[in-house]
Amino acid sequence: MIILNNNNLVDTVQREIGILDNYSTLNEIKHSLKVYARSFFYHKPWFGLFALPIGLAIEDKVDLMNKRGFMPSKIRKSDLGAMLKKISSFERKVEIQRKNSIFLIEELKDTPLILPYENKDTYCNYYLFPIVFRNKEEGDLACDFLRKKGVDTAKLYCETPLKAKQYYGYTGNCANTEKLVNTILKLSIVFLRCLSLLIPATIIPCVRSKNYEYLYERRISVKEGI
Repeated sequence: MIILNNNNLVDTVQREIGILDNYSTLNEIKHSLKVYARSFFYHKPWFGLFALPIGLAIEDKVDLMNKRGFMPSKIRKSDLGAMLKKISSFERKVEIQRKNSIFLIEELKDTPLILPYENKDTYCNYYLFPIVFRNKEEGDLACDFLRKKGVDTAKLYCETPLKAKQYYGYTGNCANTEKLVNTILKLSIVFLRCLSLLIPATIIPCVRSKNYEYLYERRISVKEGI
């Protein structure tokens, strides 16, 4: 999706998009099956049983999630249809994501964690909820704890420096960035479908001691869900 804030660029962008290739019908079918498979295996119990272990084992050989590049082309018809269907409920879901994220921020504000924040005159949809720990060990500990509780997280940028060296000519001259990416743990607010059972903040341990011991959990009943 391309969003422009300058109407003078509309015709130019449309011309550029117009010269891109269309996907073949066979490619559309293959892509739809691939996306469906990803979605299916991301659910319990398949994700924990074998999808994650197999994915981790082969991700260096097979680009399962298109991390290494893509060919510029027009949007697939299947992707366009899915986007148009979802856009109608986008605003409602963003408000729920924001409510959940703000709740999380309030729950964890008195911990040593670095939490998301909004500057003045900004509005975040909180599609991702990144938490920054003081070091890699603390982030790994939280990741393992949440996984045991059935909560999927992601160390979204931890492999970025390595992949940048492999594919994009990065020379290792961003030492601070390399250190930071190993301390970020991401929660996906948008995929939490049944918030009435266990909302994100109730399964994230409140970290109180300097050793990040998990002291308690709380269950809170919530009426809204995505």
